[in-house]
Amino acid sequence: MREVVEIVRKLWTESAVDYEGEFYSIRNAISLPKPVQKPHPPIWIGSEGPRMLRLTAELGDGWIITNQNAEEYRRKLGLIEEHARKVGRNVGDIEPCYYAYSSIASSSEEARVLAEEHILPERRRVLGPELSLKDVEGMCIIGDPDEWISRIEEYVRAGASHIIAKIVPLNPSTVRLYGEKVATYFKQGS
Repeated sequence: MREVVEIVRKLWTESAVDYEGEFYSIRNAISLPKPVQKPHPPIWIGSEGPRMLRLTAELGDGWIITNQNAEEYRRKLGLIEEHARKVGRNVGDIEPCYYAYSSIASSSEEARVLAEEHILPERRRVLGPELSLKDVEGMCIIGDPDEWISRIEEYVRAGASHIIAKIVPLNPSTVRLYGEKVATYFKQGS
């Protein structure tokens, strides 16, 4: 991963690139057109384990993770920040994001039924068959609009500057409820 990030940055910023690494070797490589963003588009790294969190601290412009409760999120972000300081990086140069599988409905009960039907089976496939709805509720945003606002604020207090909510199921009703209640709340607060 380190070599890939180093190579991509060079391809975006240099006219011709030579690179000799442990895993990748390139000679006179050219990438055109160059990105409009200067010096290059931000590189976001999805990481969870200690080694990748350190790599994020060293090379990432942003960090994204899923399947964490707010306390786990805070702890892992703290590891990134600690390592960034050790290597002389400005912690503020790394944008932290949380990606949450989410279900929204006008009532908590309905949102939990949606989560049990749509989110739990998919998360069990990824995280293991022993995963419970309670586990999912700890790492996802599930509930009515007020619960959503509370959960988003919990991740913001844990350090997230961006929240990506994958609304499941995504339909006109759930998008409308999100837009009218949740997005409006945060838009008014900014």
